[in-house]
Amino acid sequence: MNLVSVRLGVLILIATCLLAFTRLSAASIDGYSTIVVPPPSYGNPEIQQIIIRTLQESGITVVGKASNGPDAAKTCLLLWSQHGTLTQYCEFTVKDLLSGKEVAHSAESSRRRFGVPANVVGSIEDAWKALHFHGFNELAYQANLKELFPDRPSYPLTEQDLRTMPLNQPIEGIWADPENHYLIGMVEDSRHQVDFVGVVLHTDMPMWHAGEIKLELREAASEVSYVGSIYRADKQAHGVVGRFDVTTGTLNFEVTLPDGSKTETVLVKTFPKIPGASATSALPQSGEWTGSGFLISANGLVATNYHVAGQARELKARFPKAGKEYAGHIVLKDPNNDLAIVQLDGFSLKDIGQTQILYGFDRSKHLSLGASVYVIGYPLSDVMGQNPKFSNGTVNSKSGMGDDMVHLQISVSVQPGNSGSPLFDDDGNVVGVVVATLTHTQNVNYAIKSDYLLNLCEMLPDSVSLAAKGMRPKPDDVAPFVCLITAR
Repeated sequence: MNLVSVRLGVLILIATCLLAFTRLSAASIDGYSTIVVPPPSYGNPEIQQIIIRTLQESGITVVGKASNGPDAAKTCLLLWSQHGTLTQYCEFTVKDLLSGKEVAHSAESSRRRFGVPANVVGSIEDAWKALHFHGFNELAYQANLKELFPDRPSYPLTEQDLRTMPLNQPIEGIWADPENHYLIGMVEDSRHQVDFVGVVLHTDMPMWHAGEIKLELREAASEVSYVGSIYRADKQAHGVVGRFDVTTGTLNFEVTLPDGSKTETVLVKTFPKIPGASATSALPQSGEWTGSGFLISANGLVATNYHVAGQARELKARFPKAGKEYAGHIVLKDPNNDLAIVQLDGFSLKDIGQTQILYGFDRSKHLSLGASVYVIGYPLSDVMGQNPKFSNGTVNSKSGMGDDMVHLQISVSVQPGNSGSPLFDDDGNVVGVVVATLTHTQNVNYAIKSDYLLNLCEMLPDSVSLAAKGMRPKPDDVAPFVCLITAR
C-alpha cells in the first residue's frame, strides 16, 4: 500500500467521523427535557412502567400527553419494543414530537443477570444508556431547532406596516389563532407567486420566527374561498381549503394531513375591524331574548352583560327554583367591557329562600392556565328548560382574541342564553362573566375577567355584599343566586 492510499484512507476515516459527529450534535437527544412514552399496543403494560422509571431516574421528565405550546419543541416521543425468553431484547427509537423525524435509536439485549425479570430490566437500562442521554442541554436544543425546522422563506412585513398600509381585500389584515401562539399578517403577494401570503408577525413557538411565510393561498371561484398550503408547527406544507366567514371574522381551514386525514384550523381576524362581525354573543337574537345574571348584593343587584340588558326596554329576572320573578332596571353599565348591573325591584333574599350570598369574588389574575372553572346559567332556555345548567372546563388562555387582556378563553361549553352567567373557580369564587362563543370551533369561548366587574362595582353607592373568599360552596349552593333574564 503506497503513501497516497494511506493518506486517502485516513482522510476518508476522518471525514466519516466528522459526519457522524455532525449528525449526532445536530439532532441530539440532549435537546429534549420531556419525553412521551406511549403504552404498548400489545404485551405486558408493566414494561411501560419499568421504562418510565428508568427514564425518570436519568433526569428526563416523562409525560403521557404532550403540550401543543412552546414546550412541545423540547418534547420527544419514545417508540419501544421489548421481548424475549431467556435473553431479553429492548429496542428504542426516539423521534421529535413535532417533526416526526428520528433523533436516536438503540437495540440491546440482556442475559447476564439472574432470572428473566432482571434481564427485562437490564435490557431496558442498556437500551436507554446506549442513547447517551446526559440531561437537557440548551445548546443541543437550539441545534435541534436548526436541524429539524429549517428557516422558511421570509417576507418583508410587520404589524406596523399592516396598521398603516391600505388593505383592499377582505382577507388582508392581522389574524390570530385561538390559542394565541401566532399573530399572522395576511397580504397580497407582491412576488406574484400566489395570491396571498400569511406572514408570522409575532409567535411564542420557538421553531418559527417573525417574517417567515406560514400560509400561501390562492383565491378560489368565490372571493372569500381559498386553496393553498399552511405550514403548521412542523413547518411542513399541508394542503388547505379555507373560507372567510365575514359574519364572525374567522378564516376556517380544512387541513389535509400526510396520512390523508383531515383536521380543522381557525384564524380570527383582529385588524381591521369588520363592521357587524364579532364572536357570537352567547345570546339568542330575536325581538325577545334571554340571558343569565347573578346576584352581587342582598338588596337585588344583579351582574350581567351589557348586550343582554343594555338595549332592553323591559327587563325581568326569574329565579326558577324559588318561583320568583322581578322587574329590573340598569343602574350601572360599561359598554366597552360588555358589563351591566341591574337593580331588581322589591327584591329580598328571603323571598328566594336564602339568607346570605354564598360566593365571593376573586381576581382573574390569580387563575393559572389549565385551572378548573365552571359556569351556571340558562342556555337555550326555550328548548332546554328553565332550570339552571352546569358546565365545566378549564382556562385555555389568560387573554382573548388577539391577546385581548379583558377576556379569558375557556373550554367550558357555552350556548346562546349563557351570556351573563358567572364563571366560578374550583373554590366557588366568581372569576369572570361569560360573554361569547367563537362559532365554527369547538369549545373556544370567552369570559370577561372579574377584575373589570369589580372595578364597576366600586362605582356603586353601597358595597356589594358577597361572602368572603374561602367558603368553597358547591355548584348546588350557588345555583339559587343565578337568574334567568328576559329582555325585550
